[in-house]
Amino acid sequence: MLMIGYTVSYVGFWAIPLTIIIAALKKDTRMSLKDIIECLMKSGKRLLSIGATCCGISMIMGVCNLTGITQTLSTVILNAAGGSFLITLILIAMICIVLGMGMPTVSVYMLLSTVAAPALINGFGIPVLAAHMYVFYFGLMANVTPPVALPAYAAAGLAGSNPNKTGWQALKLALGGFIVPFVFIYSPDILFIGAGFTTAIKVVTALFGILILSTAIEGWMYNRMSAWQRIAAVAAGICFISTGHITDVAGILLVTVIVIYQRKEKMLRSSSALLS
Repeated sequence: MLMIGYTVSYVGFWAIPLTIIIAALKKDTRMSLKDIIECLMKSGKRLLSIGATCCGISMIMGVCNLTGITQTLSTVILNAAGGSFLITLILIAMICIVLGMGMPTVSVYMLLSTVAAPALINGFGIPVLAAHMYVFYFGLMANVTPPVALPAYAAAGLAGSNPNKTGWQALKLALGGFIVPFVFIYSPDILFIGAGFTTAIKVVTALFGILILSTAIEGWMYNRMSAWQRIAAVAAGICFISTGHITDVAGILLVTVIVIYQRKEKMLRSSSALLS
């Protein structure tokens, strides 16, 4: 419904009764009248905190709009970057990560959409959806960026592990995800701003590129990867993420070479294990 132009509130309103109807199709998930009332009560209680947060963010947005600080901050970012598009993206990413530390999801987006997104939209003419997804994504990446990686520290408490080590391990696992927002900017088609076969190809290659980058970061495919294989995997991932058929072909060739060597090494180890 969102894809065909309906508003978020309209879609959310109709999603509630549809969820109840779909749940009623199976005996295990069917809800009684009491269950429905309890769900509505719990939802109302949880919305109180979100509503309070939204009120606070609305005041911040109102102050920003009245004082013109949004435009001022955009100008400061652009001046600090010296007009460089890439440096601007990096500065905004850093601002989003810092402002997103320890904040709820809704608060992160509402704040960053007012403070950081206008620099991309007004300064470089980036599509609105791409700019907002860029700041929103980096704001959420603050959750796995030490020293304030609250979800990672919460997971450390549950697992009984060292919070600092858990936070840095979370950052290591999520490193490939730091490339995704740049894909939104350099290839907005991945957000289905355009339509057609080309968009589908870009989505698939971008996902495969992130997968290959994650493999390079972890250093493992079929076996432990050597240094040159990890470097080649990083290059292949960047090729897949970059838009263009030539870079896609280059990425496929690099991955093919890595897979051949990995399979050969695995077969040699298996043979050695059998002989021993």
